[in-house]
Amino acid sequence: MKDRYTSVEEQNAVVDELLSALAERDARIAELERASAELQSAQKAVQLAAKVTLASLRVHALLLLRPKLGVLRQYAPRPIRLPRKHLVTGPPQVVTGPPQASLKISVVTPSLNQAAYLERTMRSVIEQNYSSL
Repeated sequence: MKDRYTSVEEQNAVVDELLSALAERDARIAELERASAELQSAQKAVQLAAKVTLASLRVHALLLLRPKLGVLRQYAPRPIRLPRKHLVTGPPQVVTGPPQASLKISVVTPSLNQAAYLERTMRSVIEQNYSSL
């Protein structure tokens, strides 16, 4: 049976060629592994940036869409002007019992989809210390 390689020099040359190809392959594998690690690191950085951006958008959306409680632009208090028929004319009367009630008023609080703030609103009205509410 005739050998494929007839001389030792040819065999050594083939072995050297195979070792060289093996070294090139190992270098290429190492290079691909480094590139893969860099891509994974970059992917994690992008995912983190996306999470931070989404969290920031949620916070800004909540701040923009929440009810603006506490920022009230109201008229300054004005004295009540009673019609003449309600004014007492004649001699002053001596009060012997508890003071008479002030004018009776009602408070209407519209509340559409604001159930979370209804208790706070009611407490605010009650805490006004107005006896005829």
